[in-house]
Amino acid sequence: MTVVLVSWGIAFVEYCFAVPANRIGSAVYSPAELKTIQEVITLIVFAGFTAVYFKEPLSLTQSAGFALSHLVPLWCSADKPDRQKSKEGEEPPDGLHKPSGGCDEAKRL
Repeated sequence: MTVVLVSWGIAFVEYCFAVPANRIGSAVYSPAELKTIQEVITLIVFAGFTAVYFKEPLSLTQSAGFALSHLVPLWCSADKPDRQKSKEGEEPPDGLHKPSGGCDEAKRL
């Protein structure tokens, strides 16, 4: 029972960070990019936890898999236009708010 409560507690804390982060991040990133960033962070935390707690270093194949998965965010944002404000207080043109290229094109296939 203790393990279940600890797991739920960890999940609750993670949820408390994830919801505001997604609301803030949605102004800059598409949902596909936010999910990809979340997965990259999860893999980094998992690799660190495994190395420290279980004293089990990453193998060469695991390291290669993590490296390849970390290339995905770069691919997803490669063709994305800058959606930040172009000048102080000035909104960018409407066409810049729509994500294009990378992951968004892959979802349509």
